[in-house]
Amino acid sequence: MSYLHNLAKMLKKVEKKTGIKCNPRSFRRTFAMTLRARGLGALAIMDLGGWEDIRMVLRYTRAYDKRQSKKFYKPIIDTNSEVDSGATMSF
Repeated sequence: MSYLHNLAKMLKKVEKKTGIKCNPRSFRRTFAMTLRARGLGALAIMDLGGWEDIRMVLRYTRAYDKRQSKKFYKPIIDTNSEVDSGATMSF
């Protein structure tokens, strides 16, 4: 048996016991997300992770970028406040 097969079996056991998704792809995604959170750019992450295509790095780090953008988002209308049903808006 190859070491890759043994590694895959070990990761499956860990996933079963912990309920945490555990496969080589999740490790690569975590690696990319951690580097992105530390401020590295996509090209540096691509180089360090050995990706040949920048699109994979962008796919793996997209969730981080979305979370970051939500920090700066401010809604135009406060949907949590009560609105007077008889009120009218004037422009």
